Amino acid sequence: MNIMSMSYCAEKFTWKRKPKADELPHIGTPSDIAWATWNRVGANIAGIKYLLVTQVINADSREIFKSALRTLNPPQSEFKLWPGHEFSMDDKAGLAVLGM
Repeated sequence: MNIMSMSYCAEKFTWKRKPKADELPHIGTPSDIAWATWNRVGANIAGIKYLLVTQVINADSREIFKSALRTLNPPQSEFKLWPGHEFSMDDKAGLAVLGM
């Protein structure tokens, strides 16, 4: 998936201004959309473990990833191809990549 935030799209492509929070739908993240699909069609997604987003183009998100790479031992400055890097959910870098 290649995802741009609703706020970014509204500002850059639709309204040409930063939208107010109450102007946007309450559903908009990949996990929201996955849940809504499951809830609406009753799809059996019990076996799905991951929802993968590729080609992160948001500058703020890319900076979070680059900061996380610098915490690795040895520090990394570039993204690797599959299988990439692993981050523990027990440290700030892993939680940042997860969006927490």
